[in-house]
Amino acid sequence: MIQSLMADLLTLTFIFVLYIGGYGWVLRRLADEVQPVRLQLAEIGETLLARESLDPMPRLYVTWCLDHAFSPWPMAIAAVVMPFLAIKLVIVGLGKPSHYDDSRLAKLTGLFLLSTFAANPIFGIVYGLELLGLGLILLIRGGIPLVLRMAATTVRVESASLSRTMRQHA
Repeated sequence: MIQSLMADLLTLTFIFVLYIGGYGWVLRRLADEVQPVRLQLAEIGETLLARESLDPMPRLYVTWCLDHAFSPWPMAIAAVVMPFLAIKLVIVGLGKPSHYDDSRLAKLTGLFLLSTFAANPIFGIVYGLELLGLGLILLIRGGIPLVLRMAATTVRVESASLSRTMRQHA
């Protein structure tokens, strides 16, 4: 009995160590693969901040995206927030177009989502599946621009909730 319990505990410990090592390896590989995307994100973000005359809110959004591009938390928060945004979308519908519909910010948002996916692939997969399910509904209702707008809305909600600067200027 005790030998069986010890063998099970040793087996579970071995599996856990393999999982942690494997997950670390996957994170490292993803970080290597997404490095060109992160460099492009930095280039676009810095260009927007330096050369473009952005309004204060888009400027804060770009800054927030650049500051959190390597963080695993935005993807985890996006996975938690997405169902609530979907419910809000069904009940309230879409609001008026905002500055997040700007194509430059849409590209920045896409690159940001790829970067944070690499930082947290588990929640990235959950968020992707949620976005896929909601995206199918939105695609029927409003097409691809509506799906991209929903992804940008998720990032905007995260930036507003996580950044004290955004809360002060919102």
